[in-house]
Amino acid sequence: MRLTILVISTLLMTACGGTPSCTDEAIVAQITGHAEQAIANGLLKNDPDTDTESLTFQMNLALADITTTEHDKTIDKYSCSANILITLPPGVAALKDNDVIQSTSLAKLNLTVEDDDIVAPMTYTTYRSEKDDELILYTENENLPARYVQAVHKIGAFDSGQRPLPNLRKGPTLYGKPEMTVQIEPATKGNLRFQVDYLKRPMCRSWRQAFTDERGDKLIYENPKAGCLLSFSRLGEIMLIEHQGCEMMPRPCLPSGVYQKL
Repeated sequence: MRLTILVISTLLMTACGGTPSCTDEAIVAQITGHAEQAIANGLLKNDPDTDTESLTFQMNLALADITTTEHDKTIDKYSCSANILITLPPGVAALKDNDVIQSTSLAKLNLTVEDDDIVAPMTYTTYRSEKDDELILYTENENLPARYVQAVHKIGAFDSGQRPLPNLRKGPTLYGKPEMTVQIEPATKGNLRFQVDYLKRPMCRSWRQAFTDERGDKLIYENPKAGCLLSFSRLGEIMLIEHQGCEMMPRPCLPSGVYQKL
């Protein structure tokens, strides 16, 4: 949880008369602007040379489902709840459910995925200071989308969205991460097959299999006898590999994760 205190300008204070309500346009703009700035700061923390303007142009951030949870009329104080909705390029939001993301601290964030939106609940409070009558805005958790964007930017999701998908039928295409590589290549009768090679895990034996299904940009390998299903989803030059079942294979040898095209 993060708590942010914003002191709104006296110009806003005098323009509104009383304490602005939860849905006040200036309050909403202040919150969304602060959330957008948190995203830009997170991107720059990853890489000081990041073109934050071009990246944030790919996103849309809004405040939705605004609710007044309490209005203390004695001091004209509003307590509010809302959802921050950030629309990301296709496929980027879905990264949240990938094993690699789930293995990080981001798995503990109170975020949900709706199509290409990341939804983050937040609360905020508005009231006037007793001393000098300044308008105070407390916000909690408005930085959650920034933490997610920072994480997926770090693995190259936004760069990949700007590049065409590799043509897997022109020849071998290699994807890698530190522990292993996955090569996808044409097989007989127009099919595709994959080869998993382990770089730093001697206990794991390399294996080669053919895909059992192809659904657009998603390739499926399913072995009902072994109770194992792998899905290979392409996002630009990123390959997402997820598994279901596969209890007969040691977990460190499962190729689940995020791979970059090599």
